[in-house]
Amino acid sequence: MDHKTKLAVGALALTALAGCVETGGTASVGGGTQFLAEQRCIEAVAVMTNPDVRVERATAMMSGEYEVILSVGGTSGPRAAWRCIGAPDGSTRAVSFLGSEGAA
Repeated sequence: MDHKTKLAVGALALTALAGCVETGGTASVGGGTQFLAEQRCIEAVAVMTNPDVRVERATAMMSGEYEVILSVGGTSGPRAAWRCIGAPDGSTRAVSFLGSEGAA
């Protein structure tokens, strides 16, 4: 998948999730810094992986940022864990894969 296609897929994923995002079994409903951090992290990870990105947990940090743990994958089989830091201004940083590639 080329970069433009990944961006389009990420944008579609973000649009589909614009109203509600799972957060550790609860939902963050529109608005607020946590919601924005989750949305931007979903978009960043979806562009790099696939559009099936789900927020597993969002934790407020003392800096005012949120650590967002996401899982990526289909409806069957294993899901891959990712980590992202979402800032109050809507930017993201430190997007990283939490697994080990090629590990048996």
